[in-house]
Amino acid sequence: MKLQSLVCPNCGATTTKKDYCEFCGSFLVGKLVKGIDVSRYADVVRDIPIDNGIKRMLETFTNIINDISEKHSKLLSLKIVDVRNNNKAILIVQSSKKKIQLTYPHERFGAFANCSMYPLFEKNKVSFGMDIDGTVKFITQFINELYPNADTSFIIHVSNPYLLTYNNEEDSTSFDEEEDDREYLVEVKYNRNGDFVKGVFYEKWDDDKSYEDDEYTNEIEISSADFNLQTIEAFVNKEIKELDRIAKDKQTKTNSRKEVEKKLELQLCDKNFINCVLKLGNFYISGYVFVTFACSKSSIHLKFKYRGFELIEFGSFGEISPYKWLLDSDKKPYLSVPWWYIEKRYILEAPDLKRIAESQDKNECTLHLYDECGNTKNIYSERLRMILSVIWQAVEDPVEGMSKLKTLCSKKDEYQRNRLKRESWETWAKICWGIGSCLTLFVGGIWSLIVGNCNPLIWFAVVTISLGTLCLVKFIGLQSDIKAYESKYGKSY
Repeated sequence: MKLQSLVCPNCGATTTKKDYCEFCGSFLVGKLVKGIDVSRYADVVRDIPIDNGIKRMLETFTNIINDISEKHSKLLSLKIVDVRNNNKAILIVQSSKKKIQLTYPHERFGAFANCSMYPLFEKNKVSFGMDIDGTVKFITQFINELYPNADTSFIIHVSNPYLLTYNNEEDSTSFDEEEDDREYLVEVKYNRNGDFVKGVFYEKWDDDKSYEDDEYTNEIEISSADFNLQTIEAFVNKEIKELDRIAKDKQTKTNSRKEVEKKLELQLCDKNFINCVLKLGNFYISGYVFVTFACSKSSIHLKFKYRGFELIEFGSFGEISPYKWLLDSDKKPYLSVPWWYIEKRYILEAPDLKRIAESQDKNECTLHLYDECGNTKNIYSERLRMILSVIWQAVEDPVEGMSKLKTLCSKKDEYQRNRLKRESWETWAKICWGIGSCLTLFVGGIWSLIVGNCNPLIWFAVVTISLGTLCLVKFIGLQSDIKAYESKYGKSY
């Protein structure tokens, strides 16, 4: 269907274009086609003179956009700022090869709801096609009506692609060493007449350089000749390559994390693995802090139990903070005179186990406690570190690692059996020496008197000494094995 002819609100010519006037290029034709009443605005601005400074800046900006790639053009913006108000942005101009778009970055629509420009806004934006003169008049009228006392100047910004990319990501995982808080890569200032004033490239901040040099700055000043398409593209491309590297590293780390998490989850489906982990708990890492383990579907839970005279607070375990919420099996701190009883749970996910197992830093396996006065008490346990390392080996290499885990459990089982046996042989030794001595003195002695010789007394003495020595040897052997285990792994219960 043929488009009905329209009368251009700006020049009065009859036009058949639906986006702009084919004679004067006015964007108002496009607004009229959308059913927007532009007559009041057109009457106000029709005879407004063209501001040469604004037009010069728009032409400078759109020329850059027309010559630069679309990928790069999305990073550029032209800000019209008020010098008297700390360079506060009044309007922001963005452009593509097809249209100029203006954004009002504040929430003051109520302040100009009755002005002639208000109907042209769609939310806080206005599109002008490629009508530069129409855009200049709009900006001029906008400033005249809403910012009559402003001392305007202009800033062209090239935004940091890192922020534009990562602000739109659903995955909020980030890596501190890669974070980049630069809002802009380039900032170029112009005066109200559109003359170049100052330009700056911002390099990524280098903490090492700033530590070595008190006068270090990441700002590189540029001249008007330096601010061209080639330098913009070179600088932005360098940052995009760095961003791609960060994204790849992040994806690699994410994949690696998912891989180790999956390995742990698979092992936590194995009852033998779970039983071994639970069995390796129940030992003291100090005279008053006791360790147990628990398992969930995706993590190992490390539980510390404290019994002591003073009230303490559990801090971090290496880099891991205590679990905030109490589970059913965790008791709140309570006082049972004269002892304080406190329990705290730490959740070790697969990356935590991997880090502890592979790190040579003792702090990774150090428990931090605080007394009532805020004094720090650090408890490091080589045994706990060794157990967590063996647990991780069983996750990473289920065949060989599980063999080591079972060996560790077997040693602990043997240790606990030896403790029971030691108590039994200690009891038998006491019985043999005690009862044997009594029998030797009384029964053997009386018998010897009756028969008139010392043979019965000697027999009883020989039997008592033999049995007592046997029990004592067994006791000493078990005691030696127990001490050997405790010297390597510490006491268990």
